[in-house]
Amino acid sequence: VPECFRFFNFFLSYVSLPTEIRNNIIHTEALSNMTFNIIGSKKLKNLKHSGTCIDSEIKDIIPASWIRVGNYICCRIVCGFIYEGKEYKAVSNYYVLTPFQRKEDLYANVFIEQNNPTKYSIELFQESR
Repeated sequence: VPECFRFFNFFLSYVSLPTEIRNNIIHTEALSNMTFNIIGSKKLKNLKHSGTCIDSEIKDIIPASWIRVGNYICCRIVCGFIYEGKEYKAVSNYYVLTPFQRKEDLYANVFIEQNNPTKYSIELFQESR
């Protein structure tokens, strides 16, 4: 084998290792996000069945700049709601929104556990025009 090919093989093995590590990290993140979404959807389903539904006001949209899905925006929704005369803040899991959606176009319901507003789940809707 000529000397130039040996160097090229060494270079490929050196470059492929960080790529493999990066791919493993990406796959681990994807798996953990899927697991987190499954747990979150079960929590929402349980709270819909046994919890209390409260209308809320969307206070803010927090974009996650490190997550890109084409032209869509991944973000968390911050909602404010009042329960028994006290104001609470709820932050959602990640949602994927189009770049044209504004917080005025959205509304959210917050489901809380009976007598425990610190345990909640948020359901987001788009207002129809």
